[in-house]
Amino acid sequence: MLSARNITGRFVLLASIVSSTLLFVSPSRAGKSFDFEFHDEEFLFSSQHRGGRAYVPKQVNADEPVPLVVFLHGVNRNNQIHMWLGQGPDDLRGRLDGWIKRGDLPPVVLAAPSQTRLATWANTLWTGIELDEFVLAAERAVAGRARISHDRVIVAGHSGAGCNASGGLLKIAVDRGNIQPIGIVALDTCLDADVGQALARARQSTRIATYWQSAVWNRKLADFAIGFELTRPESPPGTDWFAQVDPIGRWPHDALVAPSLREAISVLVQPSELPDTLAEEANLLDGPELAPEPPPMFAH
Repeated sequence: MLSARNITGRFVLLASIVSSTLLFVSPSRAGKSFDFEFHDEEFLFSSQHRGGRAYVPKQVNADEPVPLVVFLHGVNRNNQIHMWLGQGPDDLRGRLDGWIKRGDLPPVVLAAPSQTRLATWANTLWTGIELDEFVLAAERAVAGRARISHDRVIVAGHSGAGCNASGGLLKIAVDRGNIQPIGIVALDTCLDADVGQALARARQSTRIATYWQSAVWNRKLADFAIGFELTRPESPPGTDWFAQVDPIGRWPHDALVAPSLREAISVLVQPSELPDTLAEEANLLDGPELAPEPPPMFAH
């Protein structure tokens, strides 16, 4: 027979287990994740499979087309699959649930490929990736649970995803596939003249959003601005924007991702005009490293 002390001890142990379980349950359980193959033989090690992942929040109506956000992770030194959608610094699925619940964003689908092979250097990340192909693969994976609007695709990339001229954001910007992204969001990527020129070659109707921080990575922003300005055709004011941010977190390079992505998606899926907060931040003249009179990049 169990003594009162044993019963109490077991109750405390059970409560502790339940409490710990609740603490570590992913907030992304509100929706559903769909894993699928996407160039696994090229992007993943042989022991890894189904590197593509699409997340459908519970608020998504299966009968109503919704925007798709494609997220390209940066350098992957830990060889993890599903970075930022289950592994790595943050889980954007749970973030997305919170944004939608609070009304910050309308329902959208979030999808991301994975790369572990040749993923420890930025110049070998996402080489040859095709946006059309990935969108169709994600669309097949969520069939019956969500409908993807091909006219409202956003492509975001973090860090090294915006450094490889033959892959990632830079390749997608210059490609002319059937699916034309409404926005390309560079999240603390490389920022030099070549990157500026590549992003500027995107279709005129594709808005370019660039977020950066200087706490752990200083770049030649004037060179980026010059490359962008000299290459980009004239666009209506406020079409593109460039914002320096000061993220809160232990590692600013990663802490920048979630709040910047939320803001960019909000602007792109509900376009009106450049938010006042972004317009105030998007001023290259504030950077101490910059030339005294850089080109008026934000006239776009």
